[in-house]
Amino acid sequence: MPRHLPLGAGGEFDRLRAIFTRLGDAAAELGDDCALVSLDDVTLAVSIDCSYEGVHFRTDWLSFEEIGWRAGAAA
Repeated sequence: MPRHLPLGAGGEFDRLRAIFTRLGDAAAELGDDCALVSLDDVTLAVSIDCSYEGVHFRTDWLSFEEIGWRAGAAA
């Protein structure tokens, strides 16, 4: 598990600890919402983020294509 990423108590953090343990050294470069995961001779950047209607976008301002592009760019 990354030393620079302190985790609190609770179910969500317990789940993260289990994932980090399973990934082992591959999770060493984990950031706040992105991880570099080494699989054999390939390293993948895996990212996740949430976008909420009314908070991060509005359907009366943007098309679904624009919303999808923004969500992908943000992650």
